[in-house]
Amino acid sequence: MHDQFWRLPHVRRATAVPRTPDVDRVRRRPSRWLRPRVRGAARTAVRGRALDEPGGRSAFLAWLDGTFGITPADDWEEIVDAAQAELEAEWAAWIHPLVPDAVWSPNHELNLLARFGNRLYKGYANGFWLLDAYGERERIRNPALTADMTPFAENDTDTVFALDAGGRVLAVGKTAGIHPVARDLREFFQLIAALTETEIWCDEHQVGLRPCEPAPLRDKYLEWLETTLDLRPADDPEAVIRAAQTP
Repeated sequence: MHDQFWRLPHVRRATAVPRTPDVDRVRRRPSRWLRPRVRGAARTAVRGRALDEPGGRSAFLAWLDGTFGITPADDWEEIVDAAQAELEAEWAAWIHPLVPDAVWSPNHELNLLARFGNRLYKGYANGFWLLDAYGERERIRNPALTADMTPFAENDTDTVFALDAGGRVLAVGKTAGIHPVARDLREFFQLIAALTETEIWCDEHQVGLRPCEPAPLRDKYLEWLETTLDLRPADDPEAVIRAAQTP
């Protein structure tokens, strides 16, 4: 009789611990957790187009019109795209520490660049290749690389590019040397866009530019940079590097 009492649906043991969302649950529910959410009336309009049952849909549309004075969206994708554009930066910063595979990085502009690069099969900026994974450190033997420096790209030979805690971009030698090259990520994008026949490199003692083969798809990168971020190549790459090193 005692055991049957605890099986009743309205009775809960005093020692029961409520369950809370954790990382494992986030991983199991990508459709809910891994996309920016459309909110308010816009979300209601999207749902109005998605109902499949004729009777239920008609009743819902009548309620939607009578309560909010709105009708189903003509193009639900526009609503979702607008929500992503508005919320994606905040969402990427939140979700990446929980589920790193959900986005390439916690930085919105780096994610935009990663999407652009994924459509290409050749280099688009001199001496610049995104790492396979944001924060990858396996091939770096530089003891000066600290935990608050996050690698994100390389020149494919001897130099890695990393973000520090203040948002500066650093040139990091794979074995030694760390040198600021841009005051922020947007300035770095402009810096590599300005490199026509040179690339960034560094060692323990210095950072500079050296000759290299031009990236074959540089024109596509310049177009992406202007249309996506409203940025253009820096006028003087060496001046950008000097400014980054000025206290």
